[in-house]
Amino acid sequence: MQDWKQAYACYDLAHAYVLSNDYAKAEESYNEARVAVNRTWDKHQLGHILSGLGDVYALSNEDAKAEASYLEAREVFASIGELECGGHNTIQLGILYRRMNECDKAEALCKEARDMYVRIRSVRGIPHATLALGHVYLRRGDYSQAEAFYTEAHDTFVRTGDTPCIISSAMGLGHVYRLCGEYAKAEAMYIKAHTLLVRLRNKRFIGIAFLGLAAIRERQQRSTEAEDYLKDAAATFSELGWEDELPECDAQIKSLHQRMKSRESKDDVRGPLCSLSATLMVAE
Repeated sequence: MQDWKQAYACYDLAHAYVLSNDYAKAEESYNEARVAVNRTWDKHQLGHILSGLGDVYALSNEDAKAEASYLEAREVFASIGELECGGHNTIQLGILYRRMNECDKAEALCKEARDMYVRIRSVRGIPHATLALGHVYLRRGDYSQAEAFYTEAHDTFVRTGDTPCIISSAMGLGHVYRLCGEYAKAEAMYIKAHTLLVRLRNKRFIGIAFLGLAAIRERQQRSTEAEDYLKDAAATFSELGWEDELPECDAQIKSLHQRMKSRESKDDVRGPLCSLSATLMVAE
C-alpha cells in the first residue's frame, strides 16, 4: 500500500477506535499512521495525527504525553501556516492545561485561538474557542463569565446544528447552574445533554450527566432520587469499563464518582438509562 494511503487508513481507523473508547488501539493506529506519513513529508496530515494522539493521551489521563503531542502538532501547523487546524489544536492544548489546573495558560491559549478565528472570520472556529473559554472560567470558578461564554457558544451551536458541541455547552451550563444553586435550570440542561448523548451513545458523558443530576438531588435533599441517579451512573461506567478519574469535573462530581466507585456490590445496579428514560420522552 502506498504510504499516504496507509497513513490515511490508519488515521481513520484510529478515529474509529476513539469513538468506541478503545484508546490503546487508537494510539497504536495513530502511531502507525505517523510512521507512514513521515515517509511522505505530508506535514498537514502529520499535524492531524499528532493532534489525534494528543486527544487519545488526554482521554487516557496521560497528561505529559498529551501535552508533548499537542505542542509538536502546534509546531507543525505553524510551520505550514495552517491556521484553522492550528487553532483547534491550540484549543485542545488549552483544555488540557485547564484540566491540569493551569488556568492562566489555558485562558491565554483559548483567547489566542479565538482572536485568530475572529481575525480570519472563521464561522466554525469562533464558537469552539468560545466554548473552550467557558470551560476555563468554570474551572476557575468565575461562573458569570462561564455562563456568558457557554450561552454564546450554545446559541451558536443550536443554530448550526452541531450536536456534540450543543451537548458540551449544555453540560457546561448545567454545571454552572448547579454550582450557583439554580437547580431547575441545571436539571433542564443536564436532561437536554443526556437526551442527545443517548443518541450518540457517548456513555462516559452520559455517566457524568447522571452524576450532575445526582448532585442536584443531594442538594435538594431528595436522597432516594440521588441514589437512583448514582446507580444509573455506576451502571453506565460499568458498561463502558471506565475506572479512571474524572479530572475535568468539579469537586462535587468527583466526590460522587468516588463514592460510586467505592461501593463493592454491583448487584443493586440497575440498567444505565432506566430512571431517566420516561422523563426524557416527556421532555422531548
